Amino acid sequence: MRRTVKITGAALAAICVSAAVWLACGKPAEERAPAARAAAAPPFASFRDIPGVTAAEAEAVEALARSRGAFVYGMTVTTEAFLTDDDGIGGYAALFCKWLTGLFGIPFELHVYTWDGLRSGLSNLEIDFTGDLMATEERRKTHIMTDAIIERSLSAFQMADAGAISEIAASRAPRFVFLDQSAVLDRVEPLVNYAFEPVFVGDNAAAYDLIESGKADAILVMGVAEAAFDAYGGVKSEAFFPLVYNSASMSTQNPKLAPVISVVQKALRSENVRGYLIELYKAGYVEYRKHKLRMKLTGEERAYLWKNPVVKIGAEYDNYPVCFYNSNEGEWQGAVFFVFREIEEFTGIAFEVANSPNKEFSGLIKMLEAGEVSLLSEVLRTKEREGRFLWPGTPIMVDFSTLISKADYPGITLPEILNIRVGAAQGTAHAELFKRWFPDHNNFFEYYKTFEVWDALERGDIDMVMSRRNQFLALSNYKERAGYKVNVAFENYFYATFGINKDETVLCSILDKTLALIDTKRIAGNWTNKFLDYRYKLIEAQRPWLIGATALSLVTLVLILTLFYRSRAAGRRLVKQQAEVEAASRAKSSFLAAMSHEMRTPMNAIIGMTSIGKNTADTERKNYALGKIEDAAVHLLSVINDVLDISKIEANKLELSPVEFSLEKMLQRIVNIINFRMDEKRQKFTLNVGENLPRIVFGDDHHLSQVILNLLSNAVKFSPEHGKIALNVSLAGEKDGVCEMRVEVADNGIGITPEKQAKLFQAFQQADSGISREFGGTGLGLSISKHIVELMGGKIWIESERGKGSRFIFTVNVSRGKSGAGAPLAASGGEGGGGAIGKFTGKKLLLAEDVEINREIMVSLLEETEIIIDCAKNGLEAVEMISEDVDKYDIVLMDVQMPKMDGLEATRRIRAMDAPRLRGLPIIAMTAHVFKSDIDECAKAGMNDHIGKPIDIEDVLEKLRKHLGGGNGQ
Repeated sequence: MRRTVKITGAALAAICVSAAVWLACGKPAEERAPAARAAAAPPFASFRDIPGVTAAEAEAVEALARSRGAFVYGMTVTTEAFLTDDDGIGGYAALFCKWLTGLFGIPFELHVYTWDGLRSGLSNLEIDFTGDLMATEERRKTHIMTDAIIERSLSAFQMADAGAISEIAASRAPRFVFLDQSAVLDRVEPLVNYAFEPVFVGDNAAAYDLIESGKADAILVMGVAEAAFDAYGGVKSEAFFPLVYNSASMSTQNPKLAPVISVVQKALRSENVRGYLIELYKAGYVEYRKHKLRMKLTGEERAYLWKNPVVKIGAEYDNYPVCFYNSNEGEWQGAVFFVFREIEEFTGIAFEVANSPNKEFSGLIKMLEAGEVSLLSEVLRTKEREGRFLWPGTPIMVDFSTLISKADYPGITLPEILNIRVGAAQGTAHAELFKRWFPDHNNFFEYYKTFEVWDALERGDIDMVMSRRNQFLALSNYKERAGYKVNVAFENYFYATFGINKDETVLCSILDKTLALIDTKRIAGNWTNKFLDYRYKLIEAQRPWLIGATALSLVTLVLILTLFYRSRAAGRRLVKQQAEVEAASRAKSSFLAAMSHEMRTPMNAIIGMTSIGKNTADTERKNYALGKIEDAAVHLLSVINDVLDISKIEANKLELSPVEFSLEKMLQRIVNIINFRMDEKRQKFTLNVGENLPRIVFGDDHHLSQVILNLLSNAVKFSPEHGKIALNVSLAGEKDGVCEMRVEVADNGIGITPEKQAKLFQAFQQADSGISREFGGTGLGLSISKHIVELMGGKIWIESERGKGSRFIFTVNVSRGKSGAGAPLAASGGEGGGGAIGKFTGKKLLLAEDVEINREIMVSLLEETEIIIDCAKNGLEAVEMISEDVDKYDIVLMDVQMPKMDGLEATRRIRAMDAPRLRGLPIIAMTAHVFKSDIDECAKAGMNDHIGKPIDIEDVLEKLRKHLGGGNGQ
């Protein structure tokens, strides 16, 4: 059974325009929905204008136009082809058909089918074309297909009360539903590291029945299937991990229609067409989300939208990052304005700020109660305010109350609050909360204006300010005042959202339904992690004066040199040398300034989140703080590693450590590391690996992955939200077992002009002095990458154009590994992974480490392995403990630098003992000394292996398994 809806090109245009007009609510044409704008200017007026179209193809298309009244374009119900309330079809597929109709002059009529109906219709030629299939080698045997007309991501659809897939997989093999003959299974199977049971069905209705009855755990289909499940209640969806992207192609099974596919394929080669289709896709998805909202709105709510095209709002000037007036840039900013933009796109409402940038919160509250504004950017919901205002159910941001003090003020406990002086802004929820929590407090002071509270703290009139976590972010991230800390974090979560006038019940209902369709968590996350660094903008403003002063100095220097030196050639050389020294000095000064920012930023996060974690008993908040500390520590470690690497390069001490490794496993590890950064910016990532690459290679996997990660990190950093990033790895050539591997990282980011590309690979340099201010970074990564690539016998270069993205390309030489020289990478399949942490029950380990916290960390990390651990505080103590019982220990972890006796000498003495067993006792160096010369020195002393600090528990476990064997419950 199928449901078919035919829409001609004219009807499609009418639907798109009517939807845009209804939602625009009287707005000017240039401010209307993207669907109307994007469809207005296709790249080619006719298929004859497309480069490469032959006379034979044109004649064949014209013959089809004469013999056919229209083409049938089939789709399943998705966000790309959804059924509208007037029995039409909307979305990207409708806009795509409209484009094809105009391009060829033949109507492309859009129909919707079940999955089975679509496949059978293509097979019996009832359906001419579809845009619902991914091009695979198997399908190309029976279908004629273009390259991608759009990229899709895989989603998992579950019942709302179902547990997470990761939790299910930990206890049993989950049951995943796939559509018959879908290409999704082939993409998922190699990537997941757990067993699952596939179940195949003919359509989405049958798939829903399985998860609703509990006979399956999730439906794995592309995320566009969201529209198909709108009719079912209680279905949730989320991106499936690891991330899987599939490209949809325009295809047919009718050989007579091959000329149409060929022409479209040639059109897809045009960058203008690809960009146009992306805009169509965005417009189609906006249309779908508007339709989804429209189906939820009542008649009264629709009438409100028509009668109220402009809604006046009150905005706080000092509530960073929710809402604030950025005086540095002269505009209103913050998370709420990003939310307002999305609401405007959904509903057509225009939000207009009605107050001046210096209006205090107490005045804004009065405006809201008097009806001068319909809503306020944020009003915290308190007991005192119930009945005075309305609030939507979906928050913009989650926050908690804090007491903020100067950084040098001692940390206090809750009982001590009664003895300190606390201030708050008058009329705020923070003041109300403090008075309710501490009604007998004798040293609480209220200030009329917010800035007066902070001035009082700065003068020492009060000890702390009652505020919120976001206020601390405003001080550290926006105002760049580092002398403060969160001294007390209260365990009360409150939800930051709009406060609405109590008579605006219809508006509140509209906003509630709209906010449910907006990813407010993503918007809030972008703002809570944002740093606005204006110190460098001040330096930039002073640059003309500095240039003038420098120019005057250079003129003076030239005159002096002319007077003192007779030789013009010698004088020119000295001026040149002086300029080079000054340039190097300026570069390193800029580097030190950037490095200070790069180090202080994560340190600020570490110190602040440590304070929050110490002062809370809530496990969830403590874990949140620990996660942020871990992220900041990893970032800080990467900065330190960059500095150490560039130091080794300048000292000519950077050396390679080649080993045999799995290229596929290394690439998967890189993808796992970089995926979360891409996911934060909703970027699309593709990985293409050449078929002829060997599976196992011999080379320095650590430094090779360092280069690829650096290039990918730059691509993520400099590409916009929803941008595209590709990693392509191929075999460029091979001679005598040495493979020349070619790696390319491509993005559609900001791009780099040719004149600025020359200094990209110099240490302490970035393409533009504004880069470090806007995007961060030390300016060392590309210089380090260049040295590593050259050490590997390759070269690195860039192909880029400003505003059109970049392609970083490098080659390196690696050898085929002995354990898999003939096996191509593409045939290797998925790597097994994961599993339990491992058990070493009955094994005994001696840990020689002089720092108590390091001993405590190692003992705690290895607790689950059930290995027995004894500790020695220095090398001498370790030697004595082993000499007392030479058969006691199975392995030794030996720090290198310790008092009384270092690890190297201790190892030499253990090896020299008159006990044959000790000559084979595994002794593993555990040290921050990670240069190759240090590792060689450890081996020379008699150590069997090396673990670098900071400790990576996976590295430790790998070494234990290597030297003790097993580690899985022996």
